[in-house]
Amino acid sequence: CDKGTIDGYDVVDVIKMPNGQHLHFLDDMPFNVGEVVTCKVDEENRNKTRCNHSSAHLLQKALQTHLGNHVHQHGSQVTSEYCRFDFNNFNNLTDEDLLTIEKLVNDHISKNTEVITHVVSIEEAKAMGAMALFGEKYGSVVRVVDMDSSKELCGGTHVANTGDIKHFAICSCESIGSGIYRILASTGDNYMEVLKES
Repeated sequence: CDKGTIDGYDVVDVIKMPNGQHLHFLDDMPFNVGEVVTCKVDEENRNKTRCNHSSAHLLQKALQTHLGNHVHQHGSQVTSEYCRFDFNNFNNLTDEDLLTIEKLVNDHISKNTEVITHVVSIEEAKAMGAMALFGEKYGSVVRVVDMDSSKELCGGTHVANTGDIKHFAICSCESIGSGIYRILASTGDNYMEVLKES
């Protein structure tokens, strides 16, 4: 979730409108219709969010590698502080499972893999083996985020290279329903703070 300003006023929320427009909300609305303004993104916040978002893709791949292809995402939230990832599995994860999954993610980070985005037809994306979220509606043209071992349909912001993530740590794992589990993780220099709070 991006943060930023419009002519120095903090953007407090952004929603997507029916025709794909993005509507920005400010505490105050000092602008007139047709006025030209300057929008500025909080780069530090965006870069931390990128790291956590890209790590969520690598986490999904690691979960499937270690637990099996039955594992699928059942929700997620990415912020500059953490990534929260919900998924299905048959059993609780042991400490050994979590350490193995964490290592798989960090091994991929250490490979310094270039992150490439492809804008292709939905048919081409399927041919590439790109993973899509069950139940999501996609148009005829989609964006694939390719991290070599991980290929997913995604419109979000990501790192340019997996090495930019620096470090990935699982802070907690809990059951949130029948066969549904939630991992809270963080990256870079944030993970120690998230670990203390979780």
